[in-house]
Amino acid sequence: MASSAAQIHGLGVGGGISSTSSRKPTFSFAPRSVFFGQNLRRTTATFLKHTSNTSRRRYSTGAVRIVNEKVVGIDLGTTNSAVAAMEGGKPTIVTNAEGQRTTPSVVAYTKNGDRLVGQIAKRQAVVNPENTFFSVKRFIGRKMSEVDEESKQVSYKVVRDENGNVKLECPAIGKQFAAEEISAQVLRKLVDDASKFLNDKENRKHALNLHYIYAVLEVGDGVFEVLSTSGDTHLGGDDFDKRVVDWLAGSFKRDEGIDLLKDKQALQRLTETAEKAKMELSSLTQTNISLPFITATADGPKHIETTLTRAKFEELCSDLLDSTLPSDEVERMVSEADKFAKEDKEKRDAIDTKNQADSVVYQTEKQLKELGEKVPAPVKEKVEAKLQELKDAIAGGSTQGMKDAMAALNQEVMQLGQSLYNQPGAAPGAGPGPAPGSEAGPSDSSSKGPDGDVIDADFTDSK
Repeated sequence: MASSAAQIHGLGVGGGISSTSSRKPTFSFAPRSVFFGQNLRRTTATFLKHTSNTSRRRYSTGAVRIVNEKVVGIDLGTTNSAVAAMEGGKPTIVTNAEGQRTTPSVVAYTKNGDRLVGQIAKRQAVVNPENTFFSVKRFIGRKMSEVDEESKQVSYKVVRDENGNVKLECPAIGKQFAAEEISAQVLRKLVDDASKFLNDKENRKHALNLHYIYAVLEVGDGVFEVLSTSGDTHLGGDDFDKRVVDWLAGSFKRDEGIDLLKDKQALQRLTETAEKAKMELSSLTQTNISLPFITATADGPKHIETTLTRAKFEELCSDLLDSTLPSDEVERMVSEADKFAKEDKEKRDAIDTKNQADSVVYQTEKQLKELGEKVPAPVKEKVEAKLQELKDAIAGGSTQGMKDAMAALNQEVMQLGQSLYNQPGAAPGAGPGPAPGSEAGPSDSSSKGPDGDVIDADFTDSK
């Protein structure tokens, strides 16, 4: 797909907006400037006319609206986590720093006190089981009395604090963590990976899913709205892994008389192998499991060599499979979504308005700073006054108040554009425009170029 580099001047000033990529056609505008925006009552459109190397053609663009919004979704899973971003109106999985599409929800501390997160933490778990924390999400918000069974399934020590809450003991650094602290460290890595992908740390949005197993979603206008949620918040991918671990350990104990579940390093190897087998059975009907030197006795080393079929795996996990998304639960969630539809719509409107208002404040302040002394003092004072009113409205939290303040600010920004246009030496065609990210007021006929709504531009395709 061909892409381009463009230099576009806005608001009658010398600075411009530019974007580049591999193939570089260049738009070089003749001394006119253009202003992109959207009008509250009708659309303010900018049109371009350009020349190619072989022919001269006129291209009209229709209304142009510049939107600089990037939305990131983070799924903080029990076993693995993932990050997605909206690109071209479609969700795209964001690869992490290691180039993988998922990140293990694992945190470890080395004997030197170094913290490891993700795949690097998971890889060293066999040799450092007591300081490697995984599946911690099942402990979030739980009392020690509620997690007796879960605490036996992990290689680290789960203890009770003075209030009966769950704590995770880390001998390497002599500290006890809440499960939320470990999950926060995984989340921090996910956010950092997403930030590198977006390359935008000033105006980010994060959609965080802590424990939804499944949900009823409404999709519209590029927005995914969670209308209702349900599911076992303590069910994760490693619950399926554990069924394979128990099957392997049970078979080994029956044949050799040794309980591998009491050996932390053996348990870690069993867990990793079980996860690998589960993934392979997604595309294969059976998988071979090989664990040499899983333990040793006076008679010598012991090994595990066996085959797991998909049918056997489904048998081992039958109750887990039966418990996911029953029809009566789906009906309950749909009913719940309908019940709270109006309330949810109001909440979404409030959130969207707040985000838009924050963006308008940031973009307006940035615009004033960039224009500097080019803005007449009386005009600047009016803009700053309306800007403060918008900030106050944001602090007040009233959705309608923020909308009214944005509209008022936009009118002053339109006057700012008009004042620049009227300055001596201003480029023809530069007219009033709205605050970035907001809707504008009435447009002015002076925003049109001499050719109606068409502006001449020379186009050069440089290869």
